[in-house]
Amino acid sequence: GRDSPHLHAGCCLIPARGLPPLGGPSSNWIGAMKLIHLQQSTPEWLEWRRGGITASDVSCLFGSNPYKTEWQLWAEKCGLRVEDDIEGNPYVRRGKMFEYMLRERISADRNIGLIPVCAEHDTMSQIRASLDSIDLSKRPWELKVPSPGNYELVCKDGLNSEPAQRYLPQVQHQLLVTGASEGFLVFGDIDDEADRPVVRDYKILIVPADPGYQAEIVRRATTFLKAVKDGTEPAKDPKRDLFAPQAPTDAYEWQKSAAKLRPLLAQKAALKEALK
Repeated sequence: GRDSPHLHAGCCLIPARGLPPLGGPSSNWIGAMKLIHLQQSTPEWLEWRRGGITASDVSCLFGSNPYKTEWQLWAEKCGLRVEDDIEGNPYVRRGKMFEYMLRERISADRNIGLIPVCAEHDTMSQIRASLDSIDLSKRPWELKVPSPGNYELVCKDGLNSEPAQRYLPQVQHQLLVTGASEGFLVFGDIDDEADRPVVRDYKILIVPADPGYQAEIVRRATTFLKAVKDGTEPAKDPKRDLFAPQAPTDAYEWQKSAAKLRPLLAQKAALKEALK
């Protein structure tokens, strides 16, 4: 099926202090993946992302991404569709703004080094990831700064919460790239109304590697990348990828809506330019 399976993992909140338990031997971790020396959010980084399947692409392959379909991802990889500019999204901007604060807080609390890196799988170079952080045990740390409401859901339901379930495929992909036996999904609660924003609290969820799910990632990624290479379109989502008027009134409503949209798009472009 195209639906993403409901992922289950050991829902474990790590204590507020101390180092998370090791998942196994982890010496010489650099040899387990190929590190890519790129600065995230640069044009070179964007081009590198387009050449493979990244952690943020995976949910599209499982039909669980609410913002992008598999066909839209295929069109972007083929150069037929301009990639959505998510930098203007206020939630994305907020997350990136405070991500470094969350990383520094975790590092200080647990006395561990966390660094952001770009990496590729050691034998499947098109399976790649931009990691928010990785530790010396090659374990990925995915950092999220959700809305207050979503943070409460994570505190209540842990890995079974909707916000956590949304990002578990991303973490499994990162575990596939790094070869680690476990990773961490971190949700931070930021007080950004104070004179100086601070991390009030955070929750760390342990995500064990799921070999079966990772094998499905590889299968779907391989099929998808072949479709990109061959120019073979995946099936379109009839509700999200196309609009076919069934009656003259439908065509009229489409034209009317398009006429309303055009000045809004122009206004959006002007506002984005003003923000630069």
